[in-house]
Amino acid sequence: MTVVELAAGYAGIGVILALVAVGRGRAGATDAALLVGLWPLYAPLLAGGDRAGLDPREQALIDGLRRAAATPLAGALPDEAGARALFRRVREGRARLADLDLVLARPDLGPRAAAERLVALERDGAHPAAVATARRRVETVARLRDLRARMAGDLDQVDEVVTQLLAQLELARFAGAADDAAAELAADLSARIDSLDEVLRAWNEPAGSRVAPP
Repeated sequence: MTVVELAAGYAGIGVILALVAVGRGRAGATDAALLVGLWPLYAPLLAGGDRAGLDPREQALIDGLRRAAATPLAGALPDEAGARALFRRVREGRARLADLDLVLARPDLGPRAAAERLVALERDGAHPAAVATARRRVETVARLRDLRARMAGDLDQVDEVVTQLLAQLELARFAGAADDAAAELAADLSARIDSLDEVLRAWNEPAGSRVAPP
């Protein structure tokens, strides 16, 4: 077998693993790329991380939705696929939030450091292009921090709505019916997920549109 054939086989295995992981909702674009190139190392890590990152409320919500399928609430609630998609989005959101926290921890992207650099350049009469770049960095840092705050807020709100929806489903289980808030919670959950999707789409923009050069 030639080197080319070995390389093709290696890449083929990576592509298959990536497709399976994406299809099952266990991998995003970054995970898929790592699986293609580094599947012997990354596949076990991804599998272990997926189990470790599972939210115990996911199965509880799915069980509750199954029990509610025969009730008048069913039409207002997400289905099982929607519930699993919800938790995939939340996991992706938390992973991106952790990634963003690492970015914001960089000394050159601290708001105080960026502002002080701009002030110093303006005070010293630096070239206008350097001043403009420093000003853009101040604006970019502010945008990143706003993005972080919005993402964290959306995740917190999703957590609260999921927890309350679970309580409503348990109420329906033991009392025979949930109160009128259950349908409103389901609609609110859908709106929160849409908002989280918007933040994730913004984060998925090309890196050059998010971070100004230092």
